[in-house]
Amino acid sequence: LQPHWRSSPSLGHSRVWNRPCFERPASACPARRMATPRDDDNPDVGEEAPEPEVLAGSEAAESVAEDVPMSSVQKAKMKRESLASIHEVAMNKRASKKMFVGGIGVSRQMMIEYMSLLRWSRASWFSAPYALAIWMIALILINYRSTSWVTFPVRQAFLEHLTTLKAVPFRGVAPIEVSVGKEVGIMQGGSSCRCTCGLSMAELCGNVSHDSLLGFNGTMSLSHVAEMRAQSSYFQSGTGGDSMIDLNASWAGLTWDDILSKTDVLRWLQHGLLPDLYDEVGRDAPLDFTKMFDADVESILATNSKPGVVLDWMQVIGGIRMRQRRLNTGTCSGDNAQTLARRYGTQCHDDSYQVTPFGPGIGSYAEGFVPEEDNLGAFDIQYNMETPIREVLDNFEYMLKHYEWIDDSSDSLQVQAALLHAEATPPLFVMFEARFDFRRSGHIEKNLKIFVTSTEMFPSVIDVVAHIVWAALLCFLLFNTTFEAMSTYLSQKKRKMFVLTKSFVSDWVVVIFSIGVATGFFLIEYSINEMITKVMDMPYLDKSSFASEIATYKDAWSDILDRVDWVSFYFDTFRVSLFWYSIAVASQLVKFFAGQPKMSQLLAAFSSAQEDLLHFLMLFVTMFATFAIAGFMMYGYFIKEWSTLPRAVASTLRALMGKIQLDEMFASAPFSTVVWYFLFITIMVIITLNLLVALVYDHYSMVQGQAGKVPGIFAQLGWVMKDMRERIRDESIAWKLTCCCRRANPNVPSHKDILEGLMEVSKLPTSEQIAIRTEVLGAKVSRKERERSVFAGTDTDLDVNTLDPAMNDLVEMGVNDDYAEFLINEGKAYAKMDYDPEDAKTAQLRQLVANAEEDIMAMKVRLQSCAEYTRDSMHGLTRCIDSLEELVHETLADMVTIADEAGVPTGGKAGPTGKAPPSKLGSTATAFGGTTGGFNMGGTATSSFMQTGMSQTAGSTIRGTKGPKAGKEVELWHKAARRVDTRKKRAGAPPNAKFFGPKG
Repeated sequence: LQPHWRSSPSLGHSRVWNRPCFERPASACPARRMATPRDDDNPDVGEEAPEPEVLAGSEAAESVAEDVPMSSVQKAKMKRESLASIHEVAMNKRASKKMFVGGIGVSRQMMIEYMSLLRWSRASWFSAPYALAIWMIALILINYRSTSWVTFPVRQAFLEHLTTLKAVPFRGVAPIEVSVGKEVGIMQGGSSCRCTCGLSMAELCGNVSHDSLLGFNGTMSLSHVAEMRAQSSYFQSGTGGDSMIDLNASWAGLTWDDILSKTDVLRWLQHGLLPDLYDEVGRDAPLDFTKMFDADVESILATNSKPGVVLDWMQVIGGIRMRQRRLNTGTCSGDNAQTLARRYGTQCHDDSYQVTPFGPGIGSYAEGFVPEEDNLGAFDIQYNMETPIREVLDNFEYMLKHYEWIDDSSDSLQVQAALLHAEATPPLFVMFEARFDFRRSGHIEKNLKIFVTSTEMFPSVIDVVAHIVWAALLCFLLFNTTFEAMSTYLSQKKRKMFVLTKSFVSDWVVVIFSIGVATGFFLIEYSINEMITKVMDMPYLDKSSFASEIATYKDAWSDILDRVDWVSFYFDTFRVSLFWYSIAVASQLVKFFAGQPKMSQLLAAFSSAQEDLLHFLMLFVTMFATFAIAGFMMYGYFIKEWSTLPRAVASTLRALMGKIQLDEMFASAPFSTVVWYFLFITIMVIITLNLLVALVYDHYSMVQGQAGKVPGIFAQLGWVMKDMRERIRDESIAWKLTCCCRRANPNVPSHKDILEGLMEVSKLPTSEQIAIRTEVLGAKVSRKERERSVFAGTDTDLDVNTLDPAMNDLVEMGVNDDYAEFLINEGKAYAKMDYDPEDAKTAQLRQLVANAEEDIMAMKVRLQSCAEYTRDSMHGLTRCIDSLEELVHETLADMVTIADEAGVPTGGKAGPTGKAPPSKLGSTATAFGGTTGGFNMGGTATSSFMQTGMSQTAGSTIRGTKGPKAGKEVELWHKAARRVDTRKKRAGAPPNAKFFGPKG
């Protein structure tokens, strides 16, 4: 009988799974998904069996089985082939497991990882000298540009001098108005004087006559008389006289830190700053009477002064400028404020600056009371250094203070002076500014600013050489980056392979920053040279100078003061830009770090933690701001360090570092301080900071686990040196000395070309190629990611060929045989060094899981195939039994007929229907069953007789019957059987039925 299960579609699918693993597609075989490597030394091990031949043989065997029954020889041959295929699959599994956990061959994957390491190592070690050079040169330039070793002592000394400067009553006193005798004054403008050594002040000044009282007449200038009166006022009694000096004044000794009101500001300026800048001699200094009648002498004091000289070396350029800005009067904000203002007769001010004259400047021009034309809203007072101090004090006392130059409308006051420190190395421009901001709350914000700028941008030969080297390095970097960008843009192949790396971004950032720094450098240099020219072109003043010349002089040094201010601002901005430039230049070292595996791990850990660090920063800022605002609300009313929100933030940051004013905080709010401090230490220090450490450590552990075992810096340097020595081993000494200037040897391709060729023949995905071109650990990490994804079954369509031996690829690339053999040996050494027991355990577990999965799948397929085969076989057997039963019925009917014709007694005659009696027919069938060569119906025949109503009677059998009658019956039976064989068509057998057994 022909079975029908071979044409079943479901069984056809199971027939695929029933094949060995090497005959199945990759998606149906876990072991093939693991991309089993092959042994390089034994190419036969691990190779897949040729699928066309195996499938052809299988189909041929199936066709033979369908057409003709298989002989025992064919069955034995097929069994031997099946055992051989199973043995080959087992050998492949052993080879794959051996190679996966660390074989001795060098595959393409191993060579790609090794060449990637060489490429990055060579690039990093060759770029390291350049990166270190430009970094060191940048630091040297920053050091020279900052000139901190000179500017800091100067600034600190000047700042300490101003903050400790005291306002004293006997300095800065304006002279009393000089009254000249009418008679002498009208005629010659002189004075009549008397002097004595023994009389008292009352006797000397009264109308008395004494022998020791000497009188003399002479001509004295009014300035000398005023100076004499000013000095004499120091010795006059403060009670009942006209003395302006009160040595016991409450403000005596007023310093910068003691200034609390506008009156304090004016006192500190008049009795402290101005006398100090003009180097005024105190009222207790003696007079030189030999100079008294010499009109050409500026001062009759015995002690000489140096106006404009500060701290012995710094000279004030031109003079001092005091600039005030005033606010306009306006309506008060709010109804309550307006009501109170009307009730108490006060005025409110808005935020706009006043641009109209005030005080004596309303009716006529008065310096300081009329706004400047070129700077609206500014009211300036300028004092020349050539102006005697008595005139300056006279203007300050009888003009500014008398007409209330500083009043309720004043918003700010700036006292500025530019100084030249020629004794410093290099010479310095010093900009001094004392600023007072008069807040509407009633307090004064004070700020002292000292700007120091070098007058020479090239103070030494070393500085010049450093600038030249820096410019050369920048030109080289600019040329390389521009050439790389243009070549990538013009080449289609390079455009496809282009990857935006950290080194590429770093190069362009350094170039852009360098251009900006160079621009700022030349701008400052130009401004300083122009300022020096302005200083040299300043006019000179003397007693005979006209008012126009004095005005020109003031304009000249005022312009210089503005230029120094701007140059100081430029220089401060330049310092800030140098800070960012130092960070940008330090990024050049990233190119060296990126080529070193261990340093690359650190960079990768930082990159991996960026997202988590961002979320951590959000949490940290939220909690930090909460504590800062809480501290501001609790302590801002009592403690200065918490009085403003910026100060509160700074105080909270200091508390995070362990510096906190806990005593003052506890004194202001005891219970709240305990709660605040406990929660701050618990949340911010113990939890948050430790969370940051754990976060960084977790990402570093993850990156380290991905990268596995990586070489150190010295091992990497050894590989680079060995590879370089091998590449130029056969070259001459002259070639070795000039190898950097020569074209590369075509028989020794570059590491980049070899790496690109291996990636191309291995058919690596684009993502892996980008990772390899981007990071030194890209090859290893991407390989592990590929193994993980293939093992998980997510990349079933991945068709890489990384397990073939790399030697043939190196030869096809035109690599020299010796160098190719060197690479293979070094690749083996790298694989040995790179061996990680943890990775080996992971690989073994994966292989074990793959093998188990394959065996489980094979068992499942075989069970499914067995079920299908059993179901189809049972269906065929059922049909065969039905056909056999029908045939038995018809045959039995023919047998009865034949028996009747042959004269075989059936135990009765057939009835009208032509059927023999049941008892006789059963006995006859039993007799036929026992005949030699007869038809053995077995249980089926018996059951058929039972269905036809025939029954065997006990003892009615002809088995063992002897005699001629029995022999004749047997002969007649054989004749009837032969007649039955010739009557197949009449027997009604199915068309697809097949009969096996003896024929004829």
